[in-house]
Amino acid sequence: MVRHLARGGMASVWEAEDEILQRRVAVKVLAEHLAEDVSARERFQREARAAASVSDHHNVVTIFDVSEGEDGGRPFIVMELLTGGTVAQRLREGRPSNAEALDWLRQAAAAIDDAHAGGLVHRDIKPANLLLDGRGRLAVTDFGIARLAHDQTVTTTGQVLGTAAYLSPEQASGKPATPASDRYALAVVAFQLLTGRKPFTAEHFAAQARQHIEAPPPPASSIRPELRPGVDAALGQGLAKEPGRRWPSAGAMVQALEKALKEQPADRTEPTRKLPSRPAGARPPVPVSPPVPARPIDDRPRTVAPRQDRDDKVPSPAAFPARVQRRRRPLWAIVAALAVLAIVGAIVALASGGGGKQVARVDHETNKRAQVSERRRAQEGKTSSSRSSAPPAATPATQTTSTPAAGSSGSGGGDPAALNNQGFQLLRSGQAGQAVPVLQQAVDACNNDPSRLVCAYAMFNLAQALRLSGHPEQAVPLLEKRLQNPDQRSTVQRELALAKAGSTSASSSSGGQSSSSSSSPGNGKKAGKGPKPGKGAGD
Repeated sequence: MVRHLARGGMASVWEAEDEILQRRVAVKVLAEHLAEDVSARERFQREARAAASVSDHHNVVTIFDVSEGEDGGRPFIVMELLTGGTVAQRLREGRPSNAEALDWLRQAAAAIDDAHAGGLVHRDIKPANLLLDGRGRLAVTDFGIARLAHDQTVTTTGQVLGTAAYLSPEQASGKPATPASDRYALAVVAFQLLTGRKPFTAEHFAAQARQHIEAPPPPASSIRPELRPGVDAALGQGLAKEPGRRWPSAGAMVQALEKALKEQPADRTEPTRKLPSRPAGARPPVPVSPPVPARPIDDRPRTVAPRQDRDDKVPSPAAFPARVQRRRRPLWAIVAALAVLAIVGAIVALASGGGGKQVARVDHETNKRAQVSERRRAQEGKTSSSRSSAPPAATPATQTTSTPAAGSSGSGGGDPAALNNQGFQLLRSGQAGQAVPVLQQAVDACNNDPSRLVCAYAMFNLAQALRLSGHPEQAVPLLEKRLQNPDQRSTVQRELALAKAGSTSASSSSGGQSSSSSSSPGNGKKAGKGPKPGKGAGD
């Protein structure tokens, strides 16, 4: 034995010298107070078998030898010694760069997916169990609470094992761990590596477990605003409460993060590195301005006060004679004050929404005026329907795929965030009918899953576009499903109330009448002028 390295609940780890092979190794010895406990010895031996079954992988700590503690001795495991410390120690020094974080996650994901392929669930993925060798290699260790999928003879039902900060919701509820549980824990590690903090930070075990079960994780961009929506979407799926909604493999999550981070500006922050000293007499380096963080996608529909035309500015009072100045000065002061108030009001309207939240906040007075306008238009449509003999409007058919409407660029491809942003721009410019097919594409691209923030935003914008284009009845089920995500619930409920009011007005205006003529609430247009087949809300 050379020196003591670490101590855990079941064992202690020592650095030792292999006198035969003349190399340094790590020896994990069962704690003395557990040596006489039969169940503890069985669990320790199960750890050795589990670790040895996957130790041939490059990113798993290699097992050299195992002793079951014959002749009254304590069981021990001999494994390779990694001298680069742990990821937990590196995190205490500061957040790593994006590139270094991705490299660690990529190697850990490879080891976890390989263990899952062999029927092994680790159950305690955390930074302290990710070791570094000082040459860029990461290896997963401590299969102390791992369990072979087919070996249940020493597993206690309802027993919670694992570290609270990285515990999956099902483990916190006392349910058995699955491969999806390891992928959840790796998503927590990824969140911590990219933001510098854990998603849930309660002090006590029970409080943290409850957060994992009930609380939605914060978007990573709320901590580091320069992170793109793709990072939020990848981590959000990895931290889904339901195991079936998480990534199918750890490697798939890391690939999604890598793709999203490639769109980031260069990460110039290196908090864990020190700048090398400059030789005497050398010229100081030219400072490089940091890149301007990319502006996150803002898909909040707003009612913006119209900008005052520059040609309407009041001339300077100096251009008038003194008598005119005295007569017009009060008018100039009033107009100037109104202009300042209009600009301030526009800025406040644009800034409203809660520090970067990407779901629209609808003004109460605007909603009230919209409801009055919709009821008036519905009444006018009812009056005109008795005199109209136009053929019935084609009902837009809902389809599972979408084609961009005429006038849309279709540049979003299959990226739900880009499609949502494109549809919102159309919606904000008053082209609600053209925004519908683009936003439907965004919802389809994210599998109509409201637990994903990007998908939740797209569903809200699609529902609003449907209502404004005269199809509030199609917006109602969308908004009801959108409420499954608790983010901005009050805003979604207000939009749902508008859609239901529009749907009720439409049904009441056509009640007892022939379907040959009706009005579409929300836009004041007759149904005969509505969307044609193939260009409706379902596309």
